[in-house]
Amino acid sequence: MARAAKHIQGLKGLDQEIHRLRRHARKLEKELDTSLSFLENNYSKMMTGSLFPFLRDRGGIAGSILELILRNQKFREKLGELTEQVFGKATEGLEFLIEKMGSKKSSDVF
Repeated sequence: MARAAKHIQGLKGLDQEIHRLRRHARKLEKELDTSLSFLENNYSKMMTGSLFPFLRDRGGIAGSILELILRNQKFREKLGELTEQVFGKATEGLEFLIEKMGSKKSSDVF
């Protein structure tokens, strides 16, 4: 965890704290880039392992075919679009429920 900012006395201290925070932000950006690169390089293997753990254990022809399919960039893009749409609809549904519950609670108050 980053150290807590001490009480800043004057502009020089403020400039030093800003500089320290910018260095820390750059470090975090590099770590995020590294993590994203790892995810991009291992996406198909991670997805296969999480969605189809039985194929990972047994492997065989089905596991090999599935891994080849998931390595196809166009297929992964379309699968990503489908996932975004499904989660988008689920989010809209949750927002609708929250809105209905919120309006119900506010009408109960008055």
